[in-house]
Amino acid sequence: MKIVSYQGGLGNQMFQYAFQKRLEYTFPEESILAETFSFENYDLHQGFELESIFNITLDHCSKEQLSAVASVSTTALSKVKTKLFGRKKSEIFESELQKFSFDTTLLRLEGDRYFCGYWQSHQYIDPVRDKLLEDFTLRTPLDTQNMKTIQAMRNSNSISLHVRRGDYINHPNFGGICDLQYYKRAIRVVEEKVESPAFFVFSDDIDWCKENIPLENATYINWNVGKNSFLDMILMSNCQNNI
Repeated sequence: MKIVSYQGGLGNQMFQYAFQKRLEYTFPEESILAETFSFENYDLHQGFELESIFNITLDHCSKEQLSAVASVSTTALSKVKTKLFGRKKSEIFESELQKFSFDTTLLRLEGDRYFCGYWQSHQYIDPVRDKLLEDFTLRTPLDTQNMKTIQAMRNSNSISLHVRRGDYINHPNFGGICDLQYYKRAIRVVEEKVESPAFFVFSDDIDWCKENIPLENATYINWNVGKNSFLDMILMSNCQNNI
């Protein structure tokens, strides 16, 4: 039995689901289960969203199964962020959390294992890509406003421009990434390479974007909020180019 820990926002959950599908592909004779207990007391983002947004139904592990496989108490799971545990406490493997790199060792681990990580490498995903494209389809149709926006994206040289501020501002782990100068340079590159670009701006701080990244031909997406925040990702995926 192998158990995959789910944590973080929707993007992280999608990577973890992809990793679980890879484990199923690599170990077809084993049970591969999902662990979502950390979301019972999780107040960031929108909680566990995979099964409500996409046509996905996971096999969830019980706390008894988790305790047997992970060899850690369920109350301590929220603290397990950078390790991958096997059945024995002495069998501890570094996960890829810090480097976000591909580790072939993880795909050769036999027996009961508990996987805690984000698995953000296409090399985990490549063999199950077609399955993921099939699974990551929406449970409910898009509303009229978002459908019209997608049509506009498909009928233009659309550029999605995503600016994440909020919890990333002054974050100790994310200092200096995608600053204002990055966006200005990227816009210049796009304007040089794309004829009549149509920008679609996504952010958790749209007012900051309007003030600091002025664009002549831009649509500022500000209506997908709260439980509908995931729809921004759907829109971005329909753009011809992305910043």
